[in-house]
Amino acid sequence: MSTGYFARVVDGIVDAVIRAEPEYVLANPSLFPDNWVEVPDMDHYPGIGWTWTEADGFVEPPPPDIVV
Repeated sequence: MSTGYFARVVDGIVDAVIRAEPEYVLANPSLFPDNWVEVPDMDHYPGIGWTWTEADGFVEPPPPDIVV
């Protein structure tokens, strides 16, 4: 079952997330250039800045260091 969410991955980093029908994305490659990866489940819903590889899927970045 499709989640209907896709993440654009550029150089291994997510830079956009959209909601679209999978058939629409596949039928309109000119509207969706670059590498769009379907979000496999909502437990791993990515955000901008997450990394993606075929081996590991979506991986959340580590939290930033906070200097006080």
